[in-house]
Amino acid sequence: MFNLDKEQYLCPICLRPYSKKAISAKDLTAEHVPQKSIKGKEILLTCRKCNSESGHEFEGDLKEREKLKSFIKALNGEENLEGRIKVEVTMGGQKINTHTHIKDGKIDFKIPKDYNHPANLEHIFDHLDEIYENQSWSKEKFNIQPDIRFSKRNIALSDLKTAYLASFALLGYSYILNKEFDIIRQQILNPKETLVQRIFLRLPKRLKRERKIISIEKPFKSITVQIDERMVFLPQVENPVGSLGEIKNYLVQKNKELNLSGTEFPWPKSLIMTLDFKD
Repeated sequence: MFNLDKEQYLCPICLRPYSKKAISAKDLTAEHVPQKSIKGKEILLTCRKCNSESGHEFEGDLKEREKLKSFIKALNGEENLEGRIKVEVTMGGQKINTHTHIKDGKIDFKIPKDYNHPANLEHIFDHLDEIYENQSWSKEKFNIQPDIRFSKRNIALSDLKTAYLASFALLGYSYILNKEFDIIRQQILNPKETLVQRIFLRLPKRLKRERKIISIEKPFKSITVQIDERMVFLPQVENPVGSLGEIKNYLVQKNKELNLSGTEFPWPKSLIMTLDFKD
């Protein structure tokens, strides 16, 4: 890391300079990469504004997505859902909210009064009484919908921020301080706008889910960041100008099978900044 007694630290997102005093003043804060909700670790510093604002934009969506993943895995019997998830159940034409526990693929519903209108509860229990009286339970159908919502766009922006910060941690300012990254920083700082597209890819199920950085050489040059089942393609190191356009043009050709080759690097656990401190 830079010696903050002698040099200033630039927030890698907004590029504002800060002195060492900014840490004790909490103007610079530890940043989880990826976000804390998906078990990211603190590996670098960003300014308080960039950290809190992007966290506010993306963190909630990530948590909701992880809840949905856990719910689906629990239904498949792959894991138990120990916590409670609010689930909307349609029974007898009436929707009610339930809390749900799932263990060994078996679902346990509980109906909290606080989350349901009394008239809806009365309708449901009258319907259940009718089922009991007529012994018609085998014909009953339920529709189950977890009350989990998230924005796919916000997830993509979260991936972009994670990829950008992870590549900065590995390669340093010498990599991110070029004009090709201006639009990426602007996208992170302005999540409501659509500035960056078509540099994201979801991996086929057959490939291993892991977190790593790859210096891609073929079929195009790129620093590619894998975040579990997703990839983000960033500009190459040697000649970054124009490389985003080349990547986008290749990825939109859906008829091509993507066979990537290059050098892999483990996920950074701290600020390495290889290019800034190379011999």
